[in-house]
Amino acid sequence: MRSDSVIALVSAIRYQGVELIERELRARGIRDLKPSHGALLASLYGRRGRAGMKELLRSSGRKKSTLTEMANKLEKQGYLRRVPDPEDSRGVVLELRPKAYDIEGDFTAISRLLIQRAWRGFGEDEKQTLLRLLERMLGSLREEA
Repeated sequence: MRSDSVIALVSAIRYQGVELIERELRARGIRDLKPSHGALLASLYGRRGRAGMKELLRSSGRKKSTLTEMANKLEKQGYLRRVPDPEDSRGVVLELRPKAYDIEGDFTAISRLLIQRAWRGFGEDEKQTLLRLLERMLGSLREEA
């Protein structure tokens, strides 16, 4: 394989992952979520259902506009709500609503399936090596010229 095809390969892996998530969401009757919403939901599930936008921005590495757009969509669909941040009068805290907890089991099952499929046939040393190399590549791409 040619080394200059690395970005295309990573893109194809991402595409296949998104396809798997979309199939699994449909199979479970969840039609109002997109795979991209998973990152925000996972962050909130991991924080006991509540986190400030500033905290979520720091941990996600996403642009504020992207995170805000996701939060707007999930709020409109009834998965979360915004409440004033008690520590910052201009800030907002996102809280999961019951609808989000209703799908948490499905969310976890889809996440596990995705990870299982992605690592199928890999040994632990291979996993660690690949992760280390991909993190290094990401760091190189983030560097300014």
